[in-house]
Amino acid sequence: MRCVRKYHITSMLNPIVPMPKGAKILNLAHKRTTPIIWAEIDTDKPIVKRLIRTYETDQELPDEPGQYLGTVETLGIVFHCYDGGERID
Repeated sequence: MRCVRKYHITSMLNPIVPMPKGAKILNLAHKRTTPIIWAEIDTDKPIVKRLIRTYETDQELPDEPGQYLGTVETLGIVFHCYDGGERID
């Protein structure tokens, strides 16, 4: 079944978010005080680890940080978030 599901981010230090293979990240935002990712998923697909790369303002970025997802502020720190892709490990 295809649906949109939300995923809470509990740590902003390059979090790993379990979600179905091939999930399409739609949005990253705050809901109350928690950063949330909404993704279009297929619930029949196997679960994989999805890396969300986070960088603070003025922190150096790698040449290819990934697809930009959005910016969130939590605990007084601003994080710029990028999709680091699915992890095989």
